[in-house]
Amino acid sequence: MLKKQRDFLRLRHAKDHDDGTLKNPLFLKVCKPRWMIIISVVLLFFSAMAICIGATYIPWFQIESVTVQGVSTINVESVDKTVRQALADAAFPMCSSANIYSTSTSNIESLIVQLFAVESAKVVRSGQSFSVDIQEKITTIALRTKEKTAMLDTRGFFVRDATLEESRAIDVRIGVAAQNPEETLLILQGDMPIVINTENESITELPENSAKTILTISMKLPTNGIHAVAYEINGTQSPYVRVDTTLPYDLYFSLSEDVDEQLRALRAVITANNFVSPKEYIDLRFGAYVYKK
Repeated sequence: MLKKQRDFLRLRHAKDHDDGTLKNPLFLKVCKPRWMIIISVVLLFFSAMAICIGATYIPWFQIESVTVQGVSTINVESVDKTVRQALADAAFPMCSSANIYSTSTSNIESLIVQLFAVESAKVVRSGQSFSVDIQEKITTIALRTKEKTAMLDTRGFFVRDATLEESRAIDVRIGVAAQNPEETLLILQGDMPIVINTENESITELPENSAKTILTISMKLPTNGIHAVAYEINGTQSPYVRVDTTLPYDLYFSLSEDVDEQLRALRAVITANNFVSPKEYIDLRFGAYVYKK
């Protein structure tokens, strides 16, 4: 009997518990409908997004200036535009395109090296300003074709197109244009080789061996009292170069033979007691056999 009564009370209390009648009314937890929870989460998400987006427009986080150093042929405005465009491209939708934290400085450095003829670029962010320190690629040869003038490195590889100022200075140096009395020309490197391709080829580079030989000639001619005005080649595969000098005659060099040996032959000719200056050229392409005309 007692067991039945106990079981009855246990089942009764369990039912009352399930019905909620045994819960303390002071601690009742009212469950919100599911749709209210979803709306609350969505509103919280969009509020956080709005705060984050708005933070990108804070005046202290906007770019004010871009300072570019170390350039002589690269357009400063182009570098400035590149930095600002990098920030804009990296910005999230609806965020400020001028926020200084949109992208890292290393990404901007990589972009500048990719877009411009530079050896390296160092970008430093200071407050709301970017400082860009650039080391341009060294150009040692000017290659002129009938279409344009290209600036090459020591290997004969294309670096960039010549600027208008450089092209004008080259025109005056090689004698295809006269300098105006009031004109100030760009100063080119001392004996920088100006290579003129007489063939109608659309080229922007030279074979590495040819470029190095021409550079060697340009460095060693002045030590022999001779200065070159220009170097003429008949196509990129030309085996020789004709050097237009400041003397009354030109010089022919082989691009495949040793430059020092050709210069020794030249010195032997011009220092001879019976030397008579030729009217056109001295040909050094055939070893010990030197021809004059």
